[in-house]
Amino acid sequence: AHPDIYATGMCQLLQSGWVSSYLKGKRSRPRTISAATPLTGALALRMDAGVAGGARGEGGVAIMLRMDDIVRQAIAKWPNVPHCYGWLGLDARGNWYMRDDRAQALGAFASGAPGAKGSLLRHEKLIDFIQRNYEADADGQWFFQNGPQRVYVELEVTPWVWRVAPDGSVAAHTGQSARARELLIDEAGRVYLVTDLGLGLVHTQDVGAVADAVEQGRWQPRQVSLAELPARHGFVPSPQARRGGKTPGP
Repeated sequence: AHPDIYATGMCQLLQSGWVSSYLKGKRSRPRTISAATPLTGALALRMDAGVAGGARGEGGVAIMLRMDDIVRQAIAKWPNVPHCYGWLGLDARGNWYMRDDRAQALGAFASGAPGAKGSLLRHEKLIDFIQRNYEADADGQWFFQNGPQRVYVELEVTPWVWRVAPDGSVAAHTGQSARARELLIDEAGRVYLVTDLGLGLVHTQDVGAVADAVEQGRWQPRQVSLAELPARHGFVPSPQARRGGKTPGP
């Protein structure tokens, strides 16, 4: 298979039913790869191999080294596959959304326009696969590494969404543990934690646990402006907008 086919077909695969059918075991791996079914089979949908670990990049950007072995092998084999923009989003509650052409035409992921978010992902194995292969590039753009192709993620607010337990322990929407370093509150009352993984929004259901921690003197909040957070903490809310709004297509 030639890597050029990934430039146009990957994003269509993300919003098709092929992935879910494969993960449920209803379809076998294709013997040939076409523009309609790129990054499939051993290239992207194996769930049984993973590498744990992590590191932090410049400016506090978290670079997660949890990528599946099979994905690393695909990157080595096809290092120059074009990237995909606009088709995947992470909302303020840590949910993943697939965004087809229609959803993207309705507006930006974080615009609040009806339908612009796309379709909520519910398949647990697919979500786990995305979260294991979720990283940031040197510019602070977050992406899902699907085989040899980067699928850049549109962020509703931040690249991490934190769950906070009553004892103050913190976990990301990906399930990774984090150590809180600073508590921030913006002009709209949204609550953030700066951690060893980077900046993230506290899930609305856990704001009460944060308030308890403040009352107990464990954390002291600092007021910030939402607009300053991306530059200060080194992340790009919309890689698609940064690229100019263009998305690869057939």
